[in-house]
Amino acid sequence: MGKVLTGADAPQCMRLLFNDAATYDIATKTGGVDGSIQFELDRPENAGLKPLVEKLKNAKPEIDALNEKNGSGPISFADLICIAAR
Repeated sequence: MGKVLTGADAPQCMRLLFNDAATYDIATKTGGVDGSIQFELDRPENAGLKPLVEKLKNAKPEIDALNEKNGSGPISFADLICIAAR
Protein backbone atom coordinates (compact mmCIF):
# COMPACT_ATOMS: atom_id res chain seq x y z
CA MET A 1 0.00 0.00 0.00
CA GLY A 2 2.91 2.30 0.70
CA LYS A 3 3.79 2.22 -2.98
CA VAL A 4 0.52 3.81 -4.08
CA LEU A 5 -0.70 5.77 -1.05
CA THR A 6 0.81 8.66 0.86
CA GLY A 7 -0.15 10.47 4.03
CA ALA A 8 -2.01 12.95 1.87
CA ASP A 9 -4.41 10.15 0.89
CA ALA A 10 -5.39 9.43 4.51
CA PRO A 11 -8.47 11.68 4.68
CA GLN A 12 -9.84 10.24 1.43
CA CYS A 13 -9.13 6.69 2.63
CA MET A 14 -11.15 7.33 5.77
CA ARG A 15 -13.94 8.87 3.71
CA LEU A 16 -13.95 5.89 1.35
CA LEU A 17 -14.18 3.49 4.28
CA PHE A 18 -16.91 5.48 6.01
CA ASN A 19 -19.00 5.87 2.85
CA ASP A 20 -18.77 2.13 2.14
CA ALA A 21 -19.66 1.31 5.76
CA ALA A 22 -22.55 3.78 5.86
CA THR A 23 -24.63 1.53 3.61
CA TYR A 24 -25.20 -0.89 6.50
CA ASP A 25 -28.91 -1.52 7.16
CA ILE A 26 -29.47 -2.66 10.73
CA ALA A 27 -32.95 -4.06 9.98
CA THR A 28 -31.82 -6.38 7.19
CA LYS A 29 -28.21 -6.72 8.33
CA THR A 30 -27.04 -6.00 4.79
CA GLY A 31 -24.59 -3.55 3.31
CA GLY A 32 -21.67 -2.16 5.21
CA VAL A 33 -18.06 -2.45 4.18
CA ASP A 34 -18.41 -4.72 1.19
CA GLY A 35 -16.35 -2.91 -1.44
CA SER A 36 -19.41 -2.03 -3.51
CA ILE A 37 -18.50 1.63 -3.30
CA GLN A 38 -16.19 1.08 -6.27
CA PHE A 39 -19.37 0.76 -8.37
CA GLU A 40 -21.08 3.77 -6.75
CA LEU A 41 -18.63 6.54 -7.55
CA ASP A 42 -21.22 8.50 -9.54
CA ARG A 43 -23.24 9.18 -6.36
CA PRO A 44 -22.85 12.76 -5.06
CA GLU A 45 -21.57 11.67 -1.64
CA ASN A 46 -18.74 9.78 -3.34
CA ALA A 47 -17.61 12.68 -5.52
CA GLY A 48 -13.84 12.88 -5.73
CA LEU A 49 -13.15 9.30 -4.59
CA LYS A 50 -12.52 7.87 -8.05
CA PRO A 51 -8.76 8.69 -8.12
CA LEU A 52 -8.29 6.90 -4.79
CA VAL A 53 -10.27 3.87 -5.95
CA GLU A 54 -8.10 3.75 -9.08
CA LYS A 55 -4.97 3.78 -6.90
CA LEU A 56 -6.33 0.86 -4.88
CA LYS A 57 -7.32 -1.04 -8.03
CA ASN A 58 -3.77 -0.55 -9.33
CA ALA A 59 -2.30 -1.89 -6.07
CA LYS A 60 -4.56 -4.96 -5.92
CA PRO A 61 -2.79 -7.13 -8.55
CA GLU A 62 0.55 -6.83 -6.79
CA ILE A 63 -1.01 -7.59 -3.41
CA ASP A 64 -2.85 -10.56 -4.92
CA ALA A 65 0.41 -11.85 -6.44
CA LEU A 66 2.14 -11.64 -3.05
CA ASN A 67 -0.79 -13.41 -1.42
CA GLU A 68 -0.68 -16.18 -4.01
CA LYS A 69 3.05 -16.58 -3.43
CA ASN A 70 2.34 -16.97 0.29
CA GLY A 71 -0.48 -19.46 -0.27
CA SER A 72 -3.34 -17.02 0.33
CA GLY A 73 -6.18 -16.01 -1.91
CA PRO A 74 -6.81 -12.60 -3.44
CA ILE A 75 -7.66 -9.69 -1.18
CA SER A 76 -11.23 -8.46 -1.33
CA PHE A 77 -11.83 -4.84 -2.23
CA ALA A 78 -13.51 -4.39 1.16
CA ASP A 79 -10.36 -5.55 2.94
CA LEU A 80 -8.26 -3.35 0.67
CA ILE A 81 -10.33 -0.33 1.73
CA CYS A 82 -9.89 -1.21 5.42
CA ILE A 83 -6.12 -1.60 5.06
CA ALA A 84 -5.88 1.66 3.14
CA ALA A 85 -7.74 3.48 5.91
CA ARG A 86 -5.48 1.95 8.52
